[in-house]
Amino acid sequence: MQNVSQSILVHICCSVDSHHFLSELKKLYPTTKIIGYFYNPNIHPFEEYTLRLLDVERSCNLLDIELIDEEYDFNHWLVQTKGYEDAPEKGERCEICFSVRLHKTAKKAKQLNLKFISTTLLTSPMKPQEELFALGEKISTQYNLGFISLDTRSSGGTQRQQALAKEAKLYRQNYCGCLYALTKQRDKSSKQPTELFCPISQKHYAEFPIPLRLALYKKRMELEQKQIPYRLIKQRKMFYYPQFTILYDQFKNQLPCYVLTHSLFPYCGNLDKMRSQKVDMIKLKNGIFCSLNSEVYMLSLEFYNHFFKRKDSSITELLFSGTSTEEELECRNAIEGDRLGSSLILVVDSPQESRYSITHFAFFQEEILERIVTEE
Repeated sequence: MQNVSQSILVHICCSVDSHHFLSELKKLYPTTKIIGYFYNPNIHPFEEYTLRLLDVERSCNLLDIELIDEEYDFNHWLVQTKGYEDAPEKGERCEICFSVRLHKTAKKAKQLNLKFISTTLLTSPMKPQEELFALGEKISTQYNLGFISLDTRSSGGTQRQQALAKEAKLYRQNYCGCLYALTKQRDKSSKQPTELFCPISQKHYAEFPIPLRLALYKKRMELEQKQIPYRLIKQRKMFYYPQFTILYDQFKNQLPCYVLTHSLFPYCGNLDKMRSQKVDMIKLKNGIFCSLNSEVYMLSLEFYNHFFKRKDSSITELLFSGTSTEEELECRNAIEGDRLGSSLILVVDSPQESRYSITHFAFFQEEILERIVTEE
């Protein structure tokens, strides 16, 4: 154990690692002030960064530790890791990533006139500990600082860490934060990196996994402030991810269109087999057209506006404003007679009885989220 008489600036990567690491550090140095430093420009997207910061703030409050929130500098991280996009996990890109964050921590320590630094990266079983010890010592020496090489993994430390995270109801992220590692991780599990998806409509984005999870953990903090008991329960949920829809009329003019949720189409989930389909549309009733043999419906913008009492002047305006999943399922039920139907339903400006060419790429993917259950 090092003789530390001054404050320690501890770089924090996430709450699951930091809660255990900081708890152990407080036991070793009970009279030393410990300051947390959240600097993680590698985390992407920003909503995920915000979620992890939110949980770190909660953890530090529980441990009575001061926290410094550094500016999110994703562009700097991209520049530093350029050329290493395809490097393997725990390889050169990770070493650069660790170095970027530890250099920033050392600079902040010098700015605050502190003499010691450390990092909760040392706790993660996914990180090479001996390499981190060496890197921490090297960088701290460059700045004339001391580095606290605390091993919290050995002798059952990792098991205690997991138990503590569960007891404290911490947010347990399912990827390190780096978009490159995320993409490879999802490829291995035959899934799309939906964390990186962003629809045009903010209303739709609010229903994606990360924003939903962020809203849930904010609610958790509200319950804690009101001292309302709760439990976090894992649940599986299917999410619909539309990627693109290309619509041409019989004169080969491309038409803007809006796609209702749950809309599927032949080959829509397989890019390798993707091809356009010729569809003949007939008028079913005012503002509603359908194909008799291709499970396709077209709604006029006027009909859609009337159905939802909207005032969108164009399909583009509808794309940006959007309607909620619940609203679109309501419309699907009215058109298709089934909320759980999956026919392709398009909203276009002025559909006609004519032949159209359609290409549609979309898929469902299962995601695991948390759910709050209260005793009330």
